[in-house]
Amino acid sequence: MSHINKKSNMVDTKRTREQAQEKRRFKMKKYRCKICGYIHEGNTPPDICPVCKAPASEFEEIKTEKKGMLNREGNLYTILYASVIVVLVAVMLALAAQLLGERQKRNEDIDKKRQILTSINITSNNKTAEELYDKYIVDSYLVDGNGQKTEGDAFSTELGNILRLPENERHYPVFEAIVDDGKKKYVLSMRGAGLWGPLWGFISFDDDRNTVYGASFGHESETPGLGAEIENSEFGNKFKGKHFFNASGEFVSVAIVKAGKTTQEQDYVDGISGGTITSQGVDAMLKSSIGAYEEFLKKKE
Repeated sequence: MSHINKKSNMVDTKRTREQAQEKRRFKMKKYRCKICGYIHEGNTPPDICPVCKAPASEFEEIKTEKKGMLNREGNLYTILYASVIVVLVAVMLALAAQLLGERQKRNEDIDKKRQILTSINITSNNKTAEELYDKYIVDSYLVDGNGQKTEGDAFSTELGNILRLPENERHYPVFEAIVDDGKKKYVLSMRGAGLWGPLWGFISFDDDRNTVYGASFGHESETPGLGAEIENSEFGNKFKGKHFFNASGEFVSVAIVKAGKTTQEQDYVDGISGGTITSQGVDAMLKSSIGAYEEFLKKKE
């Protein structure tokens, strides 16, 4: 009996020793010779490769994948890695689009404020536009076709979108300004079509709601040196002092005529030389856009 127990203990001891050796061997580092590919096991690389005689500096450690980790050489790892990269790129692009969108919206708002300020003869730039706008624009609101005030945000209202609605659903933006002499001005929005794309602008009236105080015009893609000249201050300044109602109180607009020509029926300004279609577009825009405010302009305070 004792002989059997002794033999069993010897077997257990041998198994324990083998397990310990296997455990040490598993924990032991592996190094690969970069010259010939020889694999060395040990805590440090050999001084000299036994195969090609390369020095220890030519050995690199082989990193053993931990149990449970994905095989970096496998297809699953590649798919997961690619998926993570795609998601990260998508998130970054979405974030960039949001940030750029906010910046673009702010730039558009600043440009709009500059155009409104130009229509009341206030010069501004991208740095001063917001401060000057807050200084001179004292009120803004929407009006319907009957000239009655309605609820809504005048600044965010785009006339191009409003004109697509049925007439009885349209509400037009109005901006009230107090200029340096203390007098009130009314700024109205305009939208039309030129030769190659949309036209727009703002025109301001004295408190009689008939005499033009100032005007500014813009375009999307008119021809440089020709139709695009409507955005220059020289063109807008031509409207100062003009009237949209005749002596009988009828709305007649302000005509755009060819240089050298006149009209007896209404006030007029010379069109853009070489920009005939753009000038015609401005003429139509004045009639339709300011005509939509006719009832509001007839209301005297």
